[in-house]
Amino acid sequence: MKTAGLAAPEGAAPGTGRTLLAAGIGAGIAVCGAVIVARREPPAGEAVFLTLTLAALALVAAIDIRSLRAPNVIVVPAVVAALSVAFARGSEAGFDALAGGLLVFAALLVVAVVGRGAMGMGDVKAGTIGGIAVGAGGVLPMLVAAFIFGGVVAAVVLLIGYRKRDDAIALTPFLAFGTLAALAWG
Repeated sequence: MKTAGLAAPEGAAPGTGRTLLAAGIGAGIAVCGAVIVARREPPAGEAVFLTLTLAALALVAAIDIRSLRAPNVIVVPAVVAALSVAFARGSEAGFDALAGGLLVFAALLVVAVVGRGAMGMGDVKAGTIGGIAVGAGGVLPMLVAAFIFGGVVAAVVLLIGYRKRDDAIALTPFLAFGTLAALAWG
């Protein structure tokens, strides 16, 4: 059986291949995030902030792979919680996180509007979580890495025939990996 170009184990329920991929990528994002946070050796407040923000982003990425949706019931509380923790660390940290989130939101909103459906609003909302995590100074590396990762994967899945040009591909996992890359470089 084939599910969205992913082979599922024989006898498995429909969608199993995509569910396993979503779980694996979500777990991979979470583990990479934990390693990056540990290597940065941040103060406790920053460690909590990054851990919670990256966990929310990993969850949204896994859901997006499975359903091509970024549910508001997860994204909105994640944004509020991440900003609350950022401001609890101090006004400078809070405003940096807010600026990062707003910059990513604005950039992705432009792409979503100009692209007329090439990118969904779920990607815009999920990207905002990443922008909050990286702050204003990490927005450019985050977006560049996300679009490079996404472009390479899209090209590969098109070339090997797993997807057609008109098929949707979840962008949130690439935004999450872009966030991780920006944090690792920063």
